[in-house]
Amino acid sequence: AVVRAAPEDIWPYAVSSRDIGEHEGRWTISHNMIGIPRPRESSVVGSGVGAVRTAYWGDHINFEERIITWAPGRKLGWDFNFTNSSVQDYTDKHISPDGEFLKIDSGDYVLRPISPNLTEVTLTTRYVAKTHVNLYAKLWGELMMGDIQDNVLTIIKTRSERDAALRRT
Repeated sequence: AVVRAAPEDIWPYAVSSRDIGEHEGRWTISHNMIGIPRPRESSVVGSGVGAVRTAYWGDHINFEERIITWAPGRKLGWDFNFTNSSVQDYTDKHISPDGEFLKIDSGDYVLRPISPNLTEVTLTTRYVAKTHVNLYAKLWGELMMGDIQDNVLTIIKTRSERDAALRRT
């Protein structure tokens, strides 16, 4: 996503976003048609490599992200840590995000300045699908992970651009 804001305006929202409203983000098949709960909050305990960020979706889904890369204004990377079954309870009970058939492994945000007030932000999630129905698992991954990433990037973009515009006025 190209964001009309400087990396320092975007970084706080890449690290943590609180009080995400139902109206924030974008329309997606996964959220609006399939019914995957929307992101509600991400909060971080600690700072730098070793910090733990917890993501909350809807009222019931939560998982941890253990920070492995912390370069303020440039890159935030994490390893996923699924401490409960809340993700698969709301997606597909047959496919755990940390199981033998699907392993959602790591992710990162990369912020690349284009100009002083324009930044490209990418969100990458790395996962491996190994099932006898690889096509199904691949489609699940591509659709749901793509929708989730697009929605999260839209939230970060909207909040960062709002803050940057307020600072410029």
